[in-house]
Amino acid sequence: MDKEERYISVEQSIIQACHEVNLMRAGLKPKRTLNELWEKLEKELDEDELQYLPRKAVKKA
Repeated sequence: MDKEERYISVEQSIIQACHEVNLMRAGLKPKRTLNELWEKLEKELDEDELQYLPRKAVKKA
């Protein structure tokens, strides 16, 4: 999949995020901490880097 392609549209992503915030405000879903956000971002960045590295570089990592 190209880097420019998205699994869902930007519009759907924003709608989903707003829905999650409403659930958090209503107490139906736990709020995320800032540390959880950083951990998630680091994990996604690591996965993204491995996906675009040449195969030889991945084996060294």
